[in-house]
Amino acid sequence: METLTRLPKMESIRRTLGFQDVFSVDCVGQSGGLALLWKDDYDITVESSSRNHIDVQVTGGLSQLTWRLIGFYGCPESDRRRASWELLKELADCSDLSWLVVGDFNDIMHEHEKRG
Repeated sequence: METLTRLPKMESIRRTLGFQDVFSVDCVGQSGGLALLWKDDYDITVESSSRNHIDVQVTGGLSQLTWRLIGFYGCPESDRRRASWELLKELADCSDLSWLVVGDFNDIMHEHEKRG
C-alpha cells in the first residue's frame, strides 16, 4: 500500500502500533512511499528497495527458517506496467530462497474486475 509519507511519520506510526522497527521508502511529492514494519521476533535484512518494492530476507518465528518477503507496488500507469513485471522477474532471479510477494500490483486480468 502506498504510504504517501516519509520516514519520520512512519516512525510515529511504528511506535503507535507497537512495532520495534521500520524500513521506509519515502514518498516523492504527493505520490508513492512504501513501508515495512516488524517486531523483534524476526530478523530482517533489507536486500534492495525502490519506489516500487522492498525486498527483505526474513528469519524468525517458530520455524527459524530464512525466506524472502517482497512488498510490491505496481506502476499504476498502464504504459509502465511491463516494467513492474520485469522488476519482479529480476527479483526472482536474485535468490533461491522461498519467497512471498505482497502488495498492490495495480493490474487486473479482466475488465469486469475493475471497480472505482
